[in-house]
Amino acid sequence: FFFRYARPFPERLQVAAHQACFSAVVTPGLLVFVAIYSSLYNFKRRQALRETWLPLLQGLEDPRLRGRYKFFLAELRQGPGSRVVDAAVRAEMDRYDDIVILPGTTDEYPIG
Repeated sequence: FFFRYARPFPERLQVAAHQACFSAVVTPGLLVFVAIYSSLYNFKRRQALRETWLPLLQGLEDPRLRGRYKFFLAELRQGPGSRVVDAAVRAEMDRYDDIVILPGTTDEYPIG
């Protein structure tokens, strides 16, 4: 038995995505939220996202959809050099208003 599709896979995928995302049953004002866990020291990476694909969330073609994003960062550290990082992150927060500080967390991944 061999089943053959009438349309190529990329075209079928696009049709399926369109039906899933933009069907008539979409709730008005549906919010697409992207949460991004980031390190305190990754300003360049956050900036790259802000300048590339994150603006697409604000420009969604369907007026019923709204897109938002936030970067989640670990709690600001205390210690040598922390004042510089603290000041830089706070300036970034003031400028972009897209950072949430998670109290009681660290930038480190547990090993083991």
